[in-house]
Amino acid sequence: RYADHFTNDTDSYGNAIIYYARARRSNRVKNVLDLLISLSLVESRAFPPSSSLDDNLRALVESPKESLAALANLDPDAAQLIHLQLTGYASLRKFYDLRDEGVRPKQGQTPTLRPMARRKIAISTLIAVINSAADNIHGGLYDPKRAPIVPVDGLLALLGEATVFIDQPERELTLPQCLDLLKAIEDLQTVTSRVYRQCEECFRCTLTNGQPQQRQGQQQQGQQKRPDAREMLKKSISNVTSSSSAFSLIESSMMMGSETRESTGSEGVMVNMLQDAGGSPGDERGEDSPRGWDWRRGVSANASGAELLRMMRLGLAKDIARAWVEGEEL
Repeated sequence: RYADHFTNDTDSYGNAIIYYARARRSNRVKNVLDLLISLSLVESRAFPPSSSLDDNLRALVESPKESLAALANLDPDAAQLIHLQLTGYASLRKFYDLRDEGVRPKQGQTPTLRPMARRKIAISTLIAVINSAADNIHGGLYDPKRAPIVPVDGLLALLGEATVFIDQPERELTLPQCLDLLKAIEDLQTVTSRVYRQCEECFRCTLTNGQPQQRQGQQQQGQQKRPDAREMLKKSISNVTSSSSAFSLIESSMMMGSETRESTGSEGVMVNMLQDAGGSPGDERGEDSPRGWDWRRGVSANASGAELLRMMRLGLAKDIARAWVEGEEL
């Protein structure tokens, strides 16, 4: 009940995670972390922002060894539970922090890595998160017994985040990284329709949230509102046995009316996606905080997941060909 207080009446996600873990409510720990991952993907930035982190969540993501060691002295089982569940959210948050470090450094700190070094670490971190999200759909076969630390629903949006590294003038992906991405794409395209629809649902939420003009128009029509994290968490906790994903809850909060999707040719949907997704601090997006880049910048609001994956396959084929020409080995 004490943990429920944090989910119902506060934004202290770290406190909720710790007290659910101490109560051995692993499903509720996962609910909290899945929602934080979902909101981060939809916003395409770390959620909650660094300035809004409660002390416990800040300690868990910024100094996990020390914070978990301290918890282990009191409750070893709770520390182990959090350790197993936290890595997905912490890795995704690390990716966004690396991406934005050059334009939004942490308070009192200056960037310690050069831009290309940051991008290399960001690539490795993102692909680790992608591999985790695809963990229970190996070979296109959905395995409900495997509980990935990153919900599979976010896989399509995560692949979207990877587009900024594909088919660049200077090759950024190694050959193994290209193959990891192709494997995730192949698994996603051959998985059951129900799982794919959930991934598409997240993709649509993320794209819609990244289109300021469309978002503003929907808000004026009463069709969309920014999801309230506390309300989403309360619904997630109260429906812990439901099959609804965190992204379903977010979409139901964002979309208050039907959305009409105009049919367009695939060539008109992706607007120089792989070359133009890089973004810059000077993007005139009306955002309240800058991003190092935004993969949604070069993607039409009408883009489908299938079109995104088709363009990724083409870009990855080019990168793999260049790797072979340059003599890179697995």
